[in-house]
Amino acid sequence: MVKTKELSNFECRRIIGLYETENPERTILRKTGYRKITIHNIITKYHKTAEKMQKEFIESTGKEVSKIHKRQS
Repeated sequence: MVKTKELSNFECRRIIGLYETENPERTILRKTGYRKITIHNIITKYHKTAEKMQKEFIESTGKEVSKIHKRQS
């Protein structure tokens, strides 16, 4: 198995920034040079983390927050 380098927080935030500005995964791939699976995994983890944070906020405050905008890649 090939050992790979983990992306830095800056690199992950760059991918999420591109995703949040309506860039599809294929465009992000061309702009960053990272593999499609890497980009997809970062975006998936981003959504899971956001959903978890939303649930924790609701449980701790009892207040609803706006829905997370999900788009199909």
